[in-house]
This record gives sequence, structure tokens and C-alpha cells, in this order.
Amino acid sequence: MRRKALLLCTLIACLSCIAQTGNLTKDMSYIFNNNIPLQGRVLQTPVSSDIRLVNQMVIDHDMLYTSFSKRSNSSHDFLFSFKIDTIGNRLSLPKEYFKNKGNYYQIYYPRLFYGNNDSLRVVDYTGGNIYSIMENGKGKLSKDYLVASSRIRIPFPLTYYSADVYYLEPHKYLFIGRKADGPYEVLTARRFKDSLEIKEVRPLFVEKSHSIWDINQGSLVYNPTLRRCCYSYWMFPVIQLFDTDKPNEVVTLEFQDKQKTPKINIGADIWDRNITYFYKMVASKKYIYALYHGEKYQYAMRKSQTGHFFSYIVKMDWNGNVVNTFKVNKYLQCIGVDNEDRFLIAFDGNNFLYFTHP
Repeated sequence: MRRKALLLCTLIACLSCIAQTGNLTKDMSYIFNNNIPLQGRVLQTPVSSDIRLVNQMVIDHDMLYTSFSKRSNSSHDFLFSFKIDTIGNRLSLPKEYFKNKGNYYQIYYPRLFYGNNDSLRVVDYTGGNIYSIMENGKGKLSKDYLVASSRIRIPFPLTYYSADVYYLEPHKYLFIGRKADGPYEVLTARRFKDSLEIKEVRPLFVEKSHSIWDINQGSLVYNPTLRRCCYSYWMFPVIQLFDTDKPNEVVTLEFQDKQKTPKINIGADIWDRNITYFYKMVASKKYIYALYHGEKYQYAMRKSQTGHFFSYIVKMDWNGNVVNTFKVNKYLQCIGVDNEDRFLIAFDGNNFLYFTHP
């Protein structure tokens, strides 16, 4: 009886702790034992042979917008759109954006997001300026912006970095930014007539002892209906979910036993010395899709060349419940999903691949 009473008291204490902090950790390591093989078909396009690294894909109805660096020019990223032709298995009508005469560009690191009325917008993630896209492929500079050196009303300096941007309401945005000496953070920016107000939502790290920015890079997706953020880490087998109005109540999904997770090696070659876990993440209104590698880059490349590497796509709902885990016999660089969850498009370093999924 005493033992049962002790166990009951311990359980009540644990539940009380969770209720007070709002934090919850789930062991998700089992999900890789039960996966669904996914076979894609190649979408032909003449541009793919010159693509070095795809950084983003946005599927808007029957159009694919993608930002990538080229093998012939890796000094900056290029923004293209294609029409998705599933009957002819190709990406047709390529169109390039933000290009001026003489091969000069308006912005060099474009990242797409949806603005007011679900219209596509572009942010220069190294500067924070926001652009709309005109019919001629040029960008029109918006009065809104995300970071600034003057006219800025915040209690701390920010670097010129703004990624994974989401429109909240007129002149207000959610995005990932970084203090000059701190970790990545989820921030909001609101433009007033002559100033910019930036507020902190939540810093992004798994452990405070590992809170430096370079090891906490990852991907952020946001659900405006739930006001919920989901963040996946490159160098930790971890995904976190939290609401913007309750940022201290975090659900942490751990996809590997902590005892089996190698310590992070910090140094100049940090990307080569450490395992990449969740490389990219995208979302629809209903589901989140996280691209998982679980290997050091050089090992992944060797296995990929011999056909022995597998990428995993973890599909889960916005409460963090895993629906399916897909297994692809390719090293996938990037993924995109249509908003109705009908199909995925991925890039494997050589080709764009089209996947229909259950």
C-alpha cells in the first residue's frame, strides 16, 4: 500500500508540475520503425541541371515558386516560378524574378511568404525589406520592413537576418530573427508611421547550455488559425510546438533517445562535423511535413551515391501527433506541399520529384 501511495503521490506531483509549467515532452523515437515507402516521379525542367541547392519551395495552386543557388553562380539565390504539369511530367513556363538589366538583381536572397489576402510576398532575408511581385517579374518595395538600423524602437540590437516570415495583420509580421549576441528568436515586427516595434515571442533553443545561434538553426511554420508555431532543429532531433499567446507552454517532440544523441561539435566546420536531423519543414492548413536526414552530410552523400540513403518525411497534425512517416530512397534537399495536402514536390540534387501521398 505504501508503495502504491508513493507512486500515486509521485504521479500527482508530475502532473501538477506539467500543469504549472505547461511543458510536455513526448518520445517520438518509435516512428522510424513504422514507415511508408514513397516513390516519386521526375518532373522535367531544363533549369534543374544548373541548380546547386534549393532553399525554399512554395506551391501555389498549379505553380511552383522556388529559391535556389546555381552551380554556375553560387554567389546568391535566384527566384523562379514554374507551371506544374502532372500530365506531361514537367515543370514548364520558367519565369525568373527580380532580375534587372546586366544580370543585376534587386535582391540576392529572396524568401517567399503569403501576405494580405494570400498574395505572395518576398522578403530579402539578409536585409528585412519586403516586396510584392509585379507582372513583369520585378519587385515593388513595400513600406513595411522587418529590421532596421534607425527609426527602430526595440530594447536590443538585431542582426540583418529575417527568415520564415508570416503575415499576421496589416503592418505586422511574425518571423525568425536574431540578436547580435543571442540565439534565434521568434519575433513580431509592427510598422508604425515613423518607427518599427519588435517584440520577442520566444527564443529558440533546446537547452540553455546550447543556446548559441549557429547550432539552433532550423525551420519555423505557423498556423494563423491556432496561432501556433512549430520549430524543427537541424542539429537536434527535436521539434517544438507553442502558441504565440502562451510561448512558455512548449510541447517538445524528441525523435531520438537523448542517451544516443552525440554531443555537438562546435567549430568552423560545424556543418560537416555534426549530424543534420530536421533539414526542412513545410506545412499546410492541416498538417506539418518535416524532412529528416539523421546523418552527417558527407556520410549521407556517400550513401546516396550508392543508393543506400533514405530521407524521411514526418507528417503530423498541428497538435504534434504523427500521422505517417514516409521513407524516400533519395537525399532530399527541400520539400514543398500544396495547401490541400494532395501532393508533395521535392528536389534531390538533380531532379524535382512529384509525390502523391495517402
